[in-house]
Amino acid sequence: MENEGTENVTEIGKEEDNVQPVKNPEAIKLQDDVKEAIKSEQSAGIIRKRVVEALVEEEVTNRADLLTQALAKRKAQSRELEKIRPDHCTFNEDGTLANRYWSKAKLDERAKAQKILSKIDKAINAAVQNADYEGLKKIAQ
Repeated sequence: MENEGTENVTEIGKEEDNVQPVKNPEAIKLQDDVKEAIKSEQSAGIIRKRVVEALVEEEVTNRADLLTQALAKRKAQSRELEKIRPDHCTFNEDGTLANRYWSKAKLDERAKAQKILSKIDKAINAAVQNADYEGLKKIAQ
């Protein structure tokens, strides 16, 4: 190879100045040490460990994001459920609630909102207790 060994050469000046490149023996030795270290079996373990750590961190971030999104949806759904009020209420003389009267439409709306909240809660519990994030993935969509 005609340019072998030139990768470790520091050139001072321009070619037209006819200045010869200066070899840096420490840089050459360091680069050789790095090449040898990478060739060793131990470095394969280090590289593998870093890849695993990077992928684990990525998955942890994804799962944390899913859980955060689910908690935000749960909060929003709780607010929606609280907005569904009975059609009529009666009160006692002291101002306490005596009876609530719901129309069929309001009861259906409330049941639907409770069902959605229940699904969110179930997915959050499965993720936290069993590391099952499939339900959260469906909620996030």
